[in-house]
Amino acid sequence: MNSAATGYIIIDDNGQFVVAGTKRVGSSSVPTVEVAALREGLLKARDKHIKIMVEEDSKLVIDCIKGTCATPGRLKKMVQDIKQICKYANILRVVVFNMFFEKLTSRRMPLQT
Repeated sequence: MNSAATGYIIIDDNGQFVVAGTKRVGSSSVPTVEVAALREGLLKARDKHIKIMVEEDSKLVIDCIKGTCATPGRLKKMVQDIKQICKYANILRVVVFNMFFEKLTSRRMPLQT
């Protein structure tokens, strides 16, 4: 049986580790696991009163949260939870969801041919 787990890492402005966590979510799709990980990280930041900026590598998750695409039914409840956490927890320094993958690829060296 396939089993999935979520994970998040919270670091400070200097790149120093603050807190991390994981959680088993059972059999799930990749977008479901991505949204679950984001939700868990936001809840941890809220509980520890840590102000954060979110970096996410799933364009679908970012678009769902920003409301720029239709949210698939299986993600709706968790996306609504994320929006509520962001709205009322006052934990985000910047209410912008960055595409983390773009940052990684922009730092890579060009391939040698």
